Order: sequence, then C-alpha cells, then structure tokens
Amino acid sequence: GPMAAQQIIDLMEERNDQRKVLPATIHRLYFNAMLRQRNFDKIYIMGTRLALAVKHFEFRSVLRKFMDDVTLPRFEAFLNAYLAIDPSKMGEINRKTAASLTMINV
Repeated sequence: GPMAAQQIIDLMEERNDQRKVLPATIHRLYFNAMLRQRNFDKIYIMGTRLALAVKHFEFRSVLRKFMDDVTLPRFEAFLNAYLAIDPSKMGEINRKTAASLTMINV
C-alpha cells in the first residue's frame, strides 16, 4: 500500500551513497514505490542519475524502458487529469512533456 511505498522510498534515500551497488530488483522496488506515490520528478531525476552510474549494465535499458513505457504515460495521464485539458490541446501538452523530459535527460 501507500505506507509500504513510502517506507521503501525512505529506506532508499537514507542509503543514498550505497544506491549504485544494490541489486536491480531493489532499484525496481524503489522506482515502483515512487511511481505509486506519483513522485514523477524523482523518478526522472534519480533514474537519470542511476542510468549514468550504471551505463555499462543491462539494467540501464530496463530503467529507460520503465521511464519511457510506464512512467511517461502515467505522468501524462496525471497532467491531463489534473489540468482537465481539452483533448484538442493534447498535441501541445505532449510536445511540452517531451521537451521537459529531454531537458531532464541532458
């Protein structure tokens, strides 16, 4: 539930200096917990940092796929629901979202 997700986030953030050496499964739990809590900004910031740190490992592509295929659609749905956007403006929002994510990944 939400409390378990927050406990995972808290535990991972306490271990900030050791995060790079943890197994991929632990990282997945952390990113799933942040997704459950709608911490989209943290997912992209921490995901980008981790991807740079593990750039020679397969987990980097798993992380990228998670960010692109899971987090981005949920973030867009969150924005659409929050802003109650007119469907005719979706293209504009998608371009803005893509531009924002590009800047995060720079």
